[in-house]
Amino acid sequence: MVYDLVEGAVITKMESKHRNDLISLGEYCYASGYALHTMKAPQKLFVEALECKTLKELKEKIKTFIEPKQKEYEDVHRMDTLIYMLLNCKLEGDLNEELRGLIEFGFQR
Repeated sequence: MVYDLVEGAVITKMESKHRNDLISLGEYCYASGYALHTMKAPQKLFVEALECKTLKELKEKIKTFIEPKQKEYEDVHRMDTLIYMLLNCKLEGDLNEELRGLIEFGFQR
């Protein structure tokens, strides 16, 4: 998986005037890392995200962190869209090292 392509897809969706869905585990993982970084998550949560075995487990951690912050970002289009995509993602699956690498890549942006 090419990290830059996944990043480009997520950023394009964040900047779009229309609501879009995350369509791959890679997109979700990058977006979650990016959200954790941008929303200033504690380092402990980032480490916990990297330890998740399934997307379901990761989604629960992300949801718990970003739901209370929704109001704070509702006037920032990119972030509002990012939150929407993360909270409405219907994907399922197992996480592997490549996907964990995308969480880390997003977190470093």
